[in-house]
Amino acid sequence: MQNFKESNLVLVVLSSILAVLLGISLFFNLNSGTEEILEEEYEVQLPITYDSLPSNIKEKYVLKSSTKKVLPDNKQELNQKISELKKQVNILKVTKKQTPEIKRLSSFASCYSMAIGSYSLPLECKKSITAFIDTNSDASYFELIGIVDRTEFKLFRDIEQNDQIFDELKTSEESLETLRMYSENGLATYRVMEANWLIKKHTDHKAKIFSANYKLTSDKGYRGVIVRAYK
Repeated sequence: MQNFKESNLVLVVLSSILAVLLGISLFFNLNSGTEEILEEEYEVQLPITYDSLPSNIKEKYVLKSSTKKVLPDNKQELNQKISELKKQVNILKVTKKQTPEIKRLSSFASCYSMAIGSYSLPLECKKSITAFIDTNSDASYFELIGIVDRTEFKLFRDIEQNDQIFDELKTSEESLETLRMYSENGLATYRVMEANWLIKKHTDHKAKIFSANYKLTSDKGYRGVIVRAYK
């Protein structure tokens, strides 16, 4: 019984192999027949031209001449365009030369007599600043610089003279110096703002005023503001 099953299995395998071989042979015979029919009934159209291509293929091509930059055929027209460009360059050069150069005047108005820790302008400072503004009424703009004296803040002087305070306040000399800087900057800013308000009122808000991004620190007791003019 076992021999019979093995014989059937071998027969099935052989039949499968035979079927595969027959299929391969049939495929090659059909393919060969197709090629023979094509050679008998059709011929290759040569040469292939652009006009003979399908429209969807033509869309992928463009003339080489259309991708090149088109230059004017007339030499006179080209020279005219070059001349116009030169004129534009010359106009730019002349405009740059005619732009006025603003310079700072050597003279300035000064106010050094403000009270310690105050930003109120004394009468003599007001007179000095307004006279300077009138003399230079044609200035392009004015610049204001605040001035503080290093000894203006009594608190810092007292702390510096007593080393024990640093321990009691649990602070350091660096922290004290930072606090002094902020205090001086604030006072200088208020003094500039006061001078700014005076000039605007005197010129009916016509003068252009800018504040310097720094302050001046004096060791000679100067407290106030400086006004510079630029023309």
